[in-house]
Amino acid sequence: MIKRNIKIILIFFLSFLLVTQVYAAISMKEIRSKYSDDKNIINKLTEKEVKEWQKEIEAWCKLMGSVTGDPSTITSNAITSKDKKEVQSIINALLQRKQNIQAQKDKEENEKKTTEEKKKEDEKLKKYDIKEIYKYLTDHGAENISEDVKKQWEKTIKESKESEEYKQQVKDALDGKTIEEIRKDAEASDTAIYKQPELNKNNKNPASNLSDLISDADSFERAGKDLQYKEENLQQVSTSMYNILLLLAVAIALIVGVIVGIKYMVGSVEEKANYKAMLIPYVAGCVVVFGSFGIWKLVITILENI
Repeated sequence: MIKRNIKIILIFFLSFLLVTQVYAAISMKEIRSKYSDDKNIINKLTEKEVKEWQKEIEAWCKLMGSVTGDPSTITSNAITSKDKKEVQSIINALLQRKQNIQAQKDKEENEKKTTEEKKKEDEKLKKYDIKEIYKYLTDHGAENISEDVKKQWEKTIKESKESEEYKQQVKDALDGKTIEEIRKDAEASDTAIYKQPELNKNNKNPASNLSDLISDADSFERAGKDLQYKEENLQQVSTSMYNILLLLAVAIALIVGVIVGIKYMVGSVEEKANYKAMLIPYVAGCVVVFGSFGIWKLVITILENI
């Protein structure tokens, strides 16, 4: 009797776990759609949701051709500059949301600390070098830093041997600028080493100079790229198919498990023996089906990193 109840409880638990995992997943298409509809949606995400979004974006960036999971390193033929800008904006907003959540946690923890504990924490922070300072500010923000620590960090930044551009980014973070503002300022201060050639429309002969010749070549190359398949579409189809099939498999497994469990509980001794025998192929079927989905996901993950 006890073994029977344990088996039934285990079936219900596994089915519930599979269902919650399916609904917890979010695709890149959903992320971009939600962000497009409401730019402020990221400020409503929980810490867990922020991690899920960051994980999906990183996987998508790698699928598009970025080794580091950064949209700025994606090859130009895989995603347009407009899409890169949108994805980078989402990443910045997620980092800012993560920073705000951590800052709130720090504030609550500081309220519980004694004066002596705060003093020890400040002494530890004062010893940070410029890179440790920037890492701390990126993760925690500057909201809960004491004036003594801030003065020491300003001195550390000023005396650092890092580039002036990097020192300015750290100084901006210490002054409380948002991640989006810091990155925009950094991009604006970069020295351009290449300018996209433009067609000289005033010249009757488009190929009369080097700039026009390069521009014509780029236009010809882009025309050929437009005929290629889009990896983003393939990725969206694959993700949608995976989620639909997995949801269908979970639904069938859950329904069958519930039916078998109920009939096992209310059935006669002979019927219980029959349903007990059915548990073996049922469990084996679940292992095969969900194992296949696991292999599918594993293969996709491996291919993303190649």
